[in-house]
Amino acid sequence: MDSTEIIIPWGTQNVTAPPCSLADVMSEQLAKQLNDECTSSPSCTDGDLDLASIPQDADTSSDLMLAQMLQMEFDREFDTQLRREEKKFNGESKGSFFSFIYKKITPQFYTSVDSKTRLLMFKMVNAGILENINGCISTGKESVVFHADGGSFEEMIVPEECVLKVFKTTLNEFKNRDKYIKDDYRFKDRFSKLNPRKIIRLWAEKEMHNLARMKKAGIPCPDVVILKKHILVMSFIGQNQVPAPKLKEANLSKEDLTKAYYQVVQTMQQLYKECNLVHADLSEYNMLWHDGQVWLIDVSQSVEPTHPHGLEFLFRDCRNVATFFQKSGVAEALSVYELFNTVSGLEISCDNEADFLAQIEALEKMNEDHVQKRSKKVFTNSCDDGPPLLDDDDD
Repeated sequence: MDSTEIIIPWGTQNVTAPPCSLADVMSEQLAKQLNDECTSSPSCTDGDLDLASIPQDADTSSDLMLAQMLQMEFDREFDTQLRREEKKFNGESKGSFFSFIYKKITPQFYTSVDSKTRLLMFKMVNAGILENINGCISTGKESVVFHADGGSFEEMIVPEECVLKVFKTTLNEFKNRDKYIKDDYRFKDRFSKLNPRKIIRLWAEKEMHNLARMKKAGIPCPDVVILKKHILVMSFIGQNQVPAPKLKEANLSKEDLTKAYYQVVQTMQQLYKECNLVHADLSEYNMLWHDGQVWLIDVSQSVEPTHPHGLEFLFRDCRNVATFFQKSGVAEALSVYELFNTVSGLEISCDNEADFLAQIEALEKMNEDHVQKRSKKVFTNSCDDGPPLLDDDDD
């Protein structure tokens, strides 16, 4: 069909392009022409790249960290899209499509740590302290614990398997636990001068120094690698990313239970007499069974016996230990009163809990008055040889 010329009243002439047949469109010659046009654009060849022009002192140390952060952002977007598709797929069905199988990163990584904490964790990987960070192995009220592979840091020996104990940066769970630190003579002066966020860091620092004391006494506990603000890196108690079971969950024989009991009693005595500490939260949930030994964990709340409530905390620990082993069928388990006197070396003769606690409170009052009458007693953190603290260069 011939093209026709259309005359428009206002003088503009519209010329239609000649039609192109289907045969022309599909012709090999036209395809080759289009291909030549696409490939004719200028490109960078190997000869155009002058490697000598790249500065030798170019800083690429943060490339890995940036790449990991970009990958993390991509994975988060991927997980968000996956949740959206899962919701659409499930609809009103009672069954569900378990999208967590396909997720790149465990959900706890985003919900349990904030962006600043994630940045600190990536910096540890970038510095070579850690090789990579694996999944979350424990979540508590005050902290979240991640498994990680140790790196090749030149300044220290890093275990092959590590844990990152991340103290949560909100005060919701700490506001009712400040008695463990504000009345601790080692930290009370600093506690009153810190803002709420830095108080959380003080908890991590306190656990580090408590672990250092325990390590000196030979008590089985995690080795501290390094402390960075509210993140404490320690050795992993377990093997191949499988954490050692808690005493509550360990399926021990009667012989092993008896063995564990005597180890716990000895450890409590060492902690009190050699480390000058009371665990203050000792139970079957804070003791691990690994390589035929009982290991103590979670000592951020541990205090010295001179604490205004130190003996009360010790009595509570003794009650938890005595109750657990008695219920487990250990015939040799002492009563709570006998265990308290055995650990503390005191001789409180009373079989009634109310009277026993009254005598404990009287001893605490006498001890507190004695401490206040003496010259100001300040335990500096330098007295404990602990691992290094990374500089707080990004406050």
